[in-house]
Amino acid sequence: MIVIQATSQHVPVIAKMAAETFVENFGQYFTPENLEAHVAKSYTHEQIQADLDNGEQVYFLCNDADVEGLNPLGFCQTRRKDPRQVSPELSVEYPQPSWEIRRCYVLRSSQGKNAGSLLLEGVLSRVKEAGAKTVWLFVLDENVKAQRFYEKFGLANTGHSFTYMAGPHNLLVKQL
Repeated sequence: MIVIQATSQHVPVIAKMAAETFVENFGQYFTPENLEAHVAKSYTHEQIQADLDNGEQVYFLCNDADVEGLNPLGFCQTRRKDPRQVSPELSVEYPQPSWEIRRCYVLRSSQGKNAGSLLLEGVLSRVKEAGAKTVWLFVLDENVKAQRFYEKFGLANTGHSFTYMAGPHNLLVKQL
């Protein structure tokens, strides 16, 4: 398996995978109408291309020996952002620059096959190479499985909670 940085050629596969994995993981938290509206707004080809074009977001793909990345097993969206920009009541300052792991999803059929671990290791390595001093993310409060996964890579639960779309989320942080 390999991790590559996504380009415009990957927009269709990211859009498809993002919609599929979001529905798999969070569909139960939304009414069908709200779920459809969120997916239609957030995971369009146009939105993902705009994310890539503005230079603030970086997507990574985990592929099973597919160097072109057209059949990814998972993806991760990152951006350079201070957690206080998302949650202004957060009083702790973290070393800058900070990078947010905004979305990190693996297809259900690829879970348990080390794709998520390889993807996260690749992302942590790449953002560190880009100068990150801190990496962080919000994880749904009740998603204990995901929290344990991220903790294996040194992201620690800060005890700070933030309510976003599907409910309360915990802030996990790692200083690099």
